[in-house]
Amino acid sequence: MHPCIYSDDNVSVYIEMLDGDKAFLHCTVTNWSPSLYRQFRQIFKDLTIAFKKKGYKVIFAPDMDNKTTKFAKMFGFKETQHKIVGEDFKVRGVLECHLQ
Repeated sequence: MHPCIYSDDNVSVYIEMLDGDKAFLHCTVTNWSPSLYRQFRQIFKDLTIAFKKKGYKVIFAPDMDNKTTKFAKMFGFKETQHKIVGEDFKVRGVLECHLQ
């Protein structure tokens, strides 16, 4: 399993490093609601600040299916042409989020 970088009763965020220097975020959400969306906006903002402090300019997310793609796009991820290689990385594509 990938290292967990945030967890509470409703959501867990894991990081996977691929191709040496590409940070991929994986999220597990147990109870989705409008209030959790507002809470996760702040969590995601805090995570992006931490990634920027470590020198990252872009982070990635797997494009697994329509539901995960819609979720990632709510937080600024966009489709990209990147191809990533990983042991258990079976996805349709890759989404990226440029940190500002």
